[in-house]
Amino acid sequence: MTIKTLGAMASGGLWDHVTGGFYRYAVDDQWRIPHFEKMLYDNAQLLPIFADAHALWGREDFGKVARGTAAWVINEMQSVEGGYFSTIDADSEGVEGRYYVWDATELKDILDPKAWCFASALFGLTNTPNFEGRWHFNQVMTPAEAGQTLNLCATEAEQLWHEIRETLRLRREARNRPDRDEKILTAWNGLMITGMARAGRRLGEPKLVDSAQAAVDFITEQLWDGQRLLATARAGKAHLNAYLDDYVYLANGLLELLQARWRTQDLYLACQLLDALLTHFRDAGSHAFYFTSDDHETLLHRPRPLMDDAIPSGNAVAARALLAFGHLTGNENYVVAAEQLLRELVPACTRYPAGASALLEAEDDRLGKWKLSSFEAKQTRSCDGQLHYTGSTIPDV
Repeated sequence: MTIKTLGAMASGGLWDHVTGGFYRYAVDDQWRIPHFEKMLYDNAQLLPIFADAHALWGREDFGKVARGTAAWVINEMQSVEGGYFSTIDADSEGVEGRYYVWDATELKDILDPKAWCFASALFGLTNTPNFEGRWHFNQVMTPAEAGQTLNLCATEAEQLWHEIRETLRLRREARNRPDRDEKILTAWNGLMITGMARAGRRLGEPKLVDSAQAAVDFITEQLWDGQRLLATARAGKAHLNAYLDDYVYLANGLLELLQARWRTQDLYLACQLLDALLTHFRDAGSHAFYFTSDDHETLLHRPRPLMDDAIPSGNAVAARALLAFGHLTGNENYVVAAEQLLRELVPACTRYPAGASALLEAEDDRLGKWKLSSFEAKQTRSCDGQLHYTGSTIPDV
């Protein structure tokens, strides 16, 4: 089921076959036509899934999707300073999808006959246009299969597809571009740091790890005062006290980044984030975490998110980060906090398990790769007086 689903996402209309990146969702049951908005948080979660799928099953098409998604993020969604922007609108010139769809006459005009025949076979362009008289690309065969219609070998077909894609990219860039929301949100950046670092490790691509590290450095410089986080930045101005998701997504991103490239400063930052989490967000009664800090403006209701939404539950991500860093650093307080949280919240998942998959995944971590019985961490001081931790290693996940 997983392979079939990912294959359909990669070949259908959810994926931008020209420049990479996933659109927000499909509006039809065949996944042919999307809502053309591109969200950072969607791509942040899909990037590591495709990278993992490539590593697990050796599917080169999944690897290409992961690399294409990462390239799109770096080229179009990452600021010069390192932070990741939030969204790209669906509309340009007041029309949804105008920037992304193609007229057959335009395609024949910019592609030579050989390239047109290849693209026509790849995307089924001899059929009726699928989006208001124009084409939104959906692959009906693989590039290798399209190449066979021209008696090309797989390598020749891939090269031709690369050249066609570049021609289409240049033509598209001459159009009026959709607006980009250039807010840099700490939580969504944490998600993309996680995805980019994991994909870099899975694919053996250091530039992806570089991208994740640049985002961490941006947050450290612009959104972190040494004790507390801010939630958002735009045009050099940061504001708003950070929320639960900001702290835990960033901590989880640092966990993934540390597995790809060790920097002691990133470990220290993660521990500072978790210390602030325990101090300012924890409900001592239920052991769960509030969405807002104890010094946030007073609300009529102070929520403690349990269920997943478009992004995982903050409490679930908190549990995973606390477990991992507790074992990594030898901080038993983190492990105990995570275990208390899971014992409190997991029973509620039985009523609607499909809506709490992240929390169940955290519980699986607790029962599986992290076990308190194997907690054998120690703290030592080196000759320079710095505190160092030795404990469980991070399992490859």
